[in-house]
Amino acid sequence: MEALEKSARTVAEAIEAGLAELGLPRDQVQVEVLEEPRSLFGLVGHHARVRLRPVGTPADQAVEVLARMLSLAGLEATPSVTGSDAEHVRIVLQGRDVSIVIGKHGQTLQALQHLTNLIVNRHRSERRRIILDAEHYRERREIALQAMAMRAAKRAQETGKEVIMEPLPAIERRVVHLTLQQVPGVETRSMGEEPERRVIVIPAG
Repeated sequence: MEALEKSARTVAEAIEAGLAELGLPRDQVQVEVLEEPRSLFGLVGHHARVRLRPVGTPADQAVEVLARMLSLAGLEATPSVTGSDAEHVRIVLQGRDVSIVIGKHGQTLQALQHLTNLIVNRHRSERRRIILDAEHYRERREIALQAMAMRAAKRAQETGKEVIMEPLPAIERRVVHLTLQQVPGVETRSMGEEPERRVIVIPAG
């Protein structure tokens, strides 16, 4: 669908009229205010004018954005939507280069996810979180992190000394903190600066 321009007394009225004509909800349209309303002595001089550009659903736009970025990077990986609700859109990447897309500790996958979220949500009044996965990486990595956290906790309990884990991104540190939250005899905290920030497992007391 092509862009549509509408005029009305206020910006809000112009947007509402444009959405009605397009038959689309607000989160599927990018709005550009071309002209603010102006008045003279309380009388309407110039109406507000806006341009509405359909951008599709968050899921459609996320797939389009990802496909474009992967193509520009020369990577063979295809995004497809596996689930969508009012808060999240889940997308899985498949293809020859998914291991490259995942990157070390999932950092490349996380960067792609961050960029996609920025682009998809920049003009939306209601944000939709885009979650990327490839080869069930997130599930496998969470299991590995939980096992790593439990080993660190056991070592801290047995030695009575702090155990400093390897540097982890924020989303993975959170998995460690949550895993050990209910484990008796240990506490956790983070230390250091990104990208070298780590979790310390501390014997309680």
